[in-house]
Amino acid sequence: MKGMQKIKRGKSFSGVVLYVLKPGSHHKSDPIVIGGNMLGDSVLELIAEFDGTKKLRPDVQKPVWHNSLRLPAGESITAENGSSIADDYMKRMGFSDTHLRCYFLHDDEGQHIHIIASRIDLNVGKLYLGRNENLISTRIISELEFAHGLTVTRTASSIAPKQPKRKRVSRNEKMLSERTGVLSPKEALQQILDKVYLISRTF
Repeated sequence: MKGMQKIKRGKSFSGVVLYVLKPGSHHKSDPIVIGGNMLGDSVLELIAEFDGTKKLRPDVQKPVWHNSLRLPAGESITAENGSSIADDYMKRMGFSDTHLRCYFLHDDEGQHIHIIASRIDLNVGKLYLGRNENLISTRIISELEFAHGLTVTRTASSIAPKQPKRKRVSRNEKMLSERTGVLSPKEALQQILDKVYLISRTF
């Protein structure tokens, strides 16, 4: 699964809502609502609802947040699975009480999820900053592939298994081990950890 090359931010909610919901011959089905906390259904209702958040923070130039999560060609999930993935993704990205709508679509290139959100919190007008969000999004997508049993397309270094840090064996432990021919507890534990690490690298 992959996200947009760069998460989109913008000034106009009408633009992104119209883009996601516009009819297209390449669409194999109408967009399905799979998540969010919006009350409206029509384009005009959604735009009005999203625009309401602007009044909480008129100082914010770009309140619009938009990303798309696309599955590899040939991979298929249900709308219910898509809902779980979208919800998990947004929680890990740090969104909470903001206006949010998720759509499940299927076009010629495969299935994907569009996520539209306001960066402005509904309760206190707190702004979602999203520093380094593109890098963080890539890592989270890798985590979601494992968590939801999807095809692994890119493994983020942050979730790849790391070799255990070796504990230094003291001089006395080393001398005792050489004299008795029995590994010290530290050396024995390190051998076990090394084996576990090697096994994890094969999967």
